[in-house]
Amino acid sequence: MRVKIQKNNQFTSAQRTWKRHFYLLIMLFTRFAPSPTGYLHRGHLLSALFVFAAADLFSAKVRLRIEDHDQSRARKEYIDSIPEDLERFGFKFESVSLQSN
Repeated sequence: MRVKIQKNNQFTSAQRTWKRHFYLLIMLFTRFAPSPTGYLHRGHLLSALFVFAAADLFSAKVRLRIEDHDQSRARKEYIDSIPEDLERFGFKFESVSLQSN
């Protein structure tokens, strides 16, 4: 669809309606996907900061997806500590899932 922009960025009524409905239909999501092979460290927190900042900028929701594909090093205590640690630092996510599920 080709949108013709009027002078001074004025949209026609039909274009404003289309734009409003288009934005209502889109829900943006991003994910933070640490591997539970140890406790969170500074690198994880820096990565989470970038993900949550981008999500905030684009009004997206963040899903926590724990990448537990390395079963030999992944431990239950690490899996349980990841959401707790992120919440302690103020990061809020929509859902938590495991890759193995």
